[in-house]
Amino acid sequence: MRALSRIVLRSLSALSVVASAHPAAVAAQPAAKTLLQLEIGDSLGLPLPNAGLELYTYVEGGLFREWIPVEPDMLGVGIHLLRFSHDGYRPTVFSVPLRRGARVSLRVRLLPVRPAPADMVEASEVRALGLELDGRTTTDIIGGRRVLDREDIDRAKTPRITEILQRAKGTGLQVLPFTPGTSQVSTRPGNGRALCREAVMVNGDPTLRLSFSRFEELYGTSEHEAVEIVIRGTAIPYRFRRSEGDCTMLLVWLKGR
Repeated sequence: MRALSRIVLRSLSALSVVASAHPAAVAAQPAAKTLLQLEIGDSLGLPLPNAGLELYTYVEGGLFREWIPVEPDMLGVGIHLLRFSHDGYRPTVFSVPLRRGARVSLRVRLLPVRPAPADMVEASEVRALGLELDGRTTTDIIGGRRVLDREDIDRAKTPRITEILQRAKGTGLQVLPFTPGTSQVSTRPGNGRALCREAVMVNGDPTLRLSFSRFEELYGTSEHEAVEIVIRGTAIPYRFRRSEGDCTMLLVWLKGR
């Protein structure tokens, strides 16, 4: 397990929580060095007081990643899977890349909770404006992103990512049989972008970039917390993506590794 760094949650109970570093995934920072500026509002853009922010990470003594409450100024360098929530609204889950020397300005919009058919699996469009500000350079960090969260994955009733993607609507991907027991995944015609050669990044780790078939072979029975389809791959900064071009990438987040 990666080295753990201690953080202090700024709440009435003043609890101390230990989270994994990736590197230094969570660490209180001076306000001047905060890497993430966050605003959470409703579909009209009106602020939602007391909206929640959670990070998916390890806690002390834990074997699996969990959701823990954090504040924006606790997040350090890395790609972090975050959950944004408020009572009466459906939570939204997606990852945010943070790097030293740049700042991300993020405005998230939550939709009211609406009942969904029990068998419907749909990759939700991320309703957020996210810009990385690096000097005079501004970069979109959302990249036409769609996400299958834990609730969507549970509806698919399978741990296999190919079967999840076959069931899901709105991914922009097509899944076709390849060889017995395996499948081939590509972007749909007309997208204008191909799937990256090393299309899957596991748990936001740039050293764990794999082809789709290799990922399916290694992690076919893993429990997925979220699957992100990033249509425009340049939304992931180069230091994390480590590839040229603007091809589509999948970020898959697992409970453990």
